[in-house]
This record gives sequence, structure tokens and C-alpha cells, in this order.
Amino acid sequence: MEIDWKKILRLCLALFWLMAIFVCAQGFVSGTLFSDERISVWVFDIGQGDSIFIDAPNAQVLVDGGPTSEVVEKLTSVLPFWDRKLDLIINTHPHADHVTGLVSVLQRYQVKEVWVSGQEYDSDVFEYFEKLGEVEVVGAGAIYNLGAGATLEIVWPEVSVENQIFEDPNDDSLVAILVYNGTRILLTGDIGFEQENQLTEIGDIDILKVGHHGSSSATGSLFLESITPEYSIISVGINNSYNHPSPVTLDRLRLIGSQIFRTDTQGDIHILLDKEGYKVTSFEL
Repeated sequence: MEIDWKKILRLCLALFWLMAIFVCAQGFVSGTLFSDERISVWVFDIGQGDSIFIDAPNAQVLVDGGPTSEVVEKLTSVLPFWDRKLDLIINTHPHADHVTGLVSVLQRYQVKEVWVSGQEYDSDVFEYFEKLGEVEVVGAGAIYNLGAGATLEIVWPEVSVENQIFEDPNDDSLVAILVYNGTRILLTGDIGFEQENQLTEIGDIDILKVGHHGSSSATGSLFLESITPEYSIISVGINNSYNHPSPVTLDRLRLIGSQIFRTDTQGDIHILLDKEGYKVTSFEL
């Protein structure tokens, strides 16, 4: 049987270009293709929980993993198919709607570092998560270099909570600020009023990841008036049993003129940061 080398060559070229187009498409979706000065932040629509992915020049960081393994599909959709490495995972606190998906991520990805607050919590999924990754306990002052002058800094809890047990683990969620070229994004975990009011000196914030999925017990007026976010993003599940986000919280955000984005009605939320500033985009459901 004679081999048709020309046909094989044409097929190889076609496959090459298909792969190139696929890679470029993923790069354009993430906003970081061919750029060492852009940062993409994704607030994933993963149901009633939190999962935020930061794709930066020097680091790929995942903050929380949501309540299921769906976060793996989300990561696959915004990263090249061959990329199975993450630089840092942060679990803000041990509740299942923040940590469950991280187990699946640790099973499928190579992860360099895992940050936790250190608080104790009796949960099978949380204990399994801690066994999968070599966790490092951090608190206020811990800083991660994202590249191009961007940083991710932990600002809460202010004192160590290592090996402590809390009635409400939400209160000692790791809270972080992403800073890049003057743009400031605050990731609040699930902290409530009391903890927010101890962070009022943070100053102006451009984009707020609203605390505790828009619960009425978080995102208080005093806090909002001190940080005045231009955009507020609520990670929340559609038709959830908690009735999040609370109408009271939505009213507080509207009162300060913050533009609201919600994963339950708008799907994944994408924030693109560059030297010119930032842009927030939703992918309507």
C-alpha cells in the first residue's frame, strides 16, 4: 500500500492550525494572551459558594473552590488544555461551599503552595483537603507576588487563629486585597459586620467581592461608606435556600452607587486588569 505523504502532511498542518486557533481562543477569553502586563480575575459561577481564579504574569492563584468539583471544568475553560499547574491555592475558611471543590483541584493539578487561616474545623472534606496539600498557615501581612508589580495581600485575620475553634468560622475568613497599577480588589470571604468594621481603614476599593454571598449579616453600611466600591460582585447560587443575596444588602450597595454583578443571574464574571485600568464583564446566562 502506497503512503500518501502529501495527504498526511496536509492533515498534520490542519491539526496544527486547529490547535493554534484553540490556544489563541483560550488566551483571548482569559485576556492574557501574548501579554505580560495583564491580569485576569474570574469569579466563577459555581453555585452557592465562592471560587475566584487569578491568572497573572507570574502566578496562577485559586481562592476557594466552591461546593462541588465544577471548579475543575471552570479552570479548564480558561486555561490551555495542557496547563495543570497552579502556584497558589487559598482556602478562606473551612466551610464546604468554599473548600469542597479544592479537593478535586488538588487531585488533578500540581499546586506549589496552599494557604489556610489555620482554624480547626470538624469536617471530613476539610480534613481531607488539608491532607492532600502541604498547607501553610497565614494571616494579615502575608503577601504573594503576582508579577508585573501586582500583589495579593492578606489583611484579615489580624492575629493568628491557628488551632483555634470558632463558633462561626466565617468570622476568621482570610481576606485579601489584590493591587495592580492603582486598581484594588477586595476579596472578603464570608466575614460579617464586626470583622468588616475593623477593616474600614483599608481605604477606597475599586471592586468588592461581596461577603457571604450577599447575606444581610455582611456588607454593612459603615464598611461600604469607607471603601466605596465602584463594582460589587456577588458569588451566589440560583434559587438558593438562603435567599441570598438579601434585598437589604442589595439596597446598601445601590445606595453608595456601586454597580452590582451576580453569578446567579449573569454567570461567570471576568475582570481584566491592565496598565489602562480595569474592565468588568459578565457572561449572561
